[in-house]
Amino acid sequence: MPAASGGADKLMIAMKNKKINFQDSTAKEAPKLEKDTARSKTSPLSVIIEVLLILCCLGVIGWAAFLAKDAQKAKNRDNQRLAMIKEIQNALGEYYQDYGTYPKIANTFLTALVTDSKMRLYYDPDKFRDPCFPEQKVPNLSIVECKGGTVYYSYINLNYDHNIEGYKIVVTLESGGKKEFISKPISNSTP
Repeated sequence: MPAASGGADKLMIAMKNKKINFQDSTAKEAPKLEKDTARSKTSPLSVIIEVLLILCCLGVIGWAAFLAKDAQKAKNRDNQRLAMIKEIQNALGEYYQDYGTYPKIANTFLTALVTDSKMRLYYDPDKFRDPCFPEQKVPNLSIVECKGGTVYYSYINLNYDHNIEGYKIVVTLESGGKKEFISKPISNSTP
């Protein structure tokens, strides 16, 4: 028999000297795995703390969503108010075309303007309702308490040459700030 290379010869010699039973080596049972008794044990207190932290996070997220929803509602009501003021401005323009002047109102409340006997021809005072309380007319003081804040409506006569040739409507908005609507002064001078 020809000589085998170095490593293979040693393996052959080892196999001849030792009887290896391959059936026995494959028939051995795998060692049984014992249950892991050294499992990490969590204390009930840490579980309670984790649950409370999760609930707090969910509460903060819910509260932020609630506040954002209220802010959006206030903004929508403010947009309705501004649309109502635009209608009043259009009515004032028609009033001016017919009478050559704007209504003279003794007090500064916008309610007095829309309930003026001549102004009723141009603007229905029943339409003057704040979006916070659409079923009620705006009170005589033109002040409305809403969730987001107090809303004020005011009308101011602007006098030029002893004639009421302008007006200013001021609305304090529920979402903050105020909006002013000022008529352009009309010049009666001829070139």
